Amino acid sequence: MAAPKKFLVRTRINSDGTTTFYARFTDQHSIRREFPLGRTPDWNAALAATAIEHVKADVERGTWSPKPVRSADPQKLLFSEMAYDDVTAV
Repeated sequence: MAAPKKFLVRTRINSDGTTTFYARFTDQHSIRREFPLGRTPDWNAALAATAIEHVKADVERGTWSPKPVRSADPQKLLFSEMAYDDVTAV
């Protein structure tokens, strides 16, 4: 299995003045992945750098998987999400 190409932390300044930190990497299948790590004031650049190292280690071990985005609105839930909830409740 080929190694992922690169990992970086991307930042975005929100309209309320806070900063959101994103993990971005291109996986071994040349698919660009980007997801939020956290938002200030709870997160800072050092914490985001540590988090991206953990993501990188998980990807290299093959244990990382993208987490589906879940909606709080029950009408917008997909069947697979509801089925997963039923399995974990048992």
